[in-house]
Amino acid sequence: MDVLYPHRKFSGSAIELAERAVDCIVNFGWSADLDKTNERLVRYYVAEGVIDRPERQGREVSYTLRHLLQLLTARRMVESGLALSVIARHNMIAPTQALEDGLTEPIPTEAEILVNSFKSPDASRSFSPKFKASQAPAPLSIPDVLHELKRMQGDWMAEIGFVKKLRHDFELLREEMLMHRSVAEKAQQSFYQRFEKTAMTASEHDAYFMREITQMIEKSQYGVSELNHHLRHDLEARLDDIQRRQMHLIEMVESMRKDQLSQSSSPTPPQAQP
Repeated sequence: MDVLYPHRKFSGSAIELAERAVDCIVNFGWSADLDKTNERLVRYYVAEGVIDRPERQGREVSYTLRHLLQLLTARRMVESGLALSVIARHNMIAPTQALEDGLTEPIPTEAEILVNSFKSPDASRSFSPKFKASQAPAPLSIPDVLHELKRMQGDWMAEIGFVKKLRHDFELLREEMLMHRSVAEKAQQSFYQRFEKTAMTASEHDAYFMREITQMIEKSQYGVSELNHHLRHDLEARLDDIQRRQMHLIEMVESMRKDQLSQSSSPTPPQAQP
């Protein structure tokens, strides 16, 4: 499977370069930290000479397949413990095909990279003081200076735009956090209000229930008291009636006994002679 096939005609920004590098790292199955492979790392590698400077198209910059190969090589070598200066030396002198082939080969050691750098004709001349002196650039003309100033201005504007975007994203995040905090406080306040209202309602219901029970008990006690009063009154009336009847019977018995005694004490009248 050719992992690099979808990227052979790649041309894009630093963000797209980082995204494609992450995709390749995943497909290769490397154990690199994917979160660190981002736009900031690309810019840092360019500043450190690990990756070639991107091609400029007007105010925009463009990265190509070679930049992708250099970034993948750097990430692979960093994980193996090589210093950035060594990686930069390797990436600058290695042809594009060598960079591609090296992704599937064992990682070279620092000594091998140093030896290869001296074996390269371009590299030996580039590190020779005599070559540097003989190839010293001529003084820049005013148009070249203006062009370089415009390029630097474009880089600064891109950096400023990036910082502004970060600040804008931070403000959005802060506003979102404040909004969530406000929603949480409102929800908490609503919960406390409902809880207090429910507690007051329950308390009112309990008080109403106790009043009803108390009234029922009082009514029941009053009814029992009235019933006892009526029963006592009826009982007393019946007892009085029974007493009167007993007295009346006693008087009748006494009267009958007196009559019997009077009759027994009176002389018997003489019977008439025939």
